[in-house]
Amino acid sequence: MSVWQACDPFYFACTRLQYIEPPPHNIFRVRLLRYRGPALQLRDGTHILQGDLLLKIHFHNVRLLSQMLHVNDAIAKSRLLYRLVEQSLPGLARYCSEHPRFAELKAIIGITQINRGCTTLGFDVCDIQNRGYRFLKRMMLLPIYLLSVAQPLRSFAKHEPKLLLMSQTALHQRYGAQSGERLPIISY
Repeated sequence: MSVWQACDPFYFACTRLQYIEPPPHNIFRVRLLRYRGPALQLRDGTHILQGDLLLKIHFHNVRLLSQMLHVNDAIAKSRLLYRLVEQSLPGLARYCSEHPRFAELKAIIGITQINRGCTTLGFDVCDIQNRGYRFLKRMMLLPIYLLSVAQPLRSFAKHEPKLLLMSQTALHQRYGAQSGERLPIISY
């Protein structure tokens, strides 16, 4: 964990990630990307096509794991993760609504092996079609999985990385400001 904490600033700089809010307030870090996968249709009818501008969400893994290290029960870990994501989504909606390229953003996207319960938060869960990319993501997620699960080698094969997507419309309907006004981003 301490090695990971030391390497995290370097990872943050190399991946062009940005904080949504000052670090202790949001579990997500984000960056813009152009979608390169097959065409997708989300539950709300939004079509995601190659070249669409998406906001990729990344868990702030060091922070997340440091909070989970003290929790031994798998169900308690799941509840903690769910609560952290649920509390962070309004900040993500605020960030999106104030982004200079707000009108171009189609959806938010993330890749994770932790996808149970995501639909109750408003995410659509899709399979990663490209086998090579799925394998690469699986190997990249392995260290996180080893640190976060009690018996990782026994359960790792069951958990495939999945795409999580939520359209801008769904994000703002569920987690945006009540009045529909664009909220300011907290500067830091």
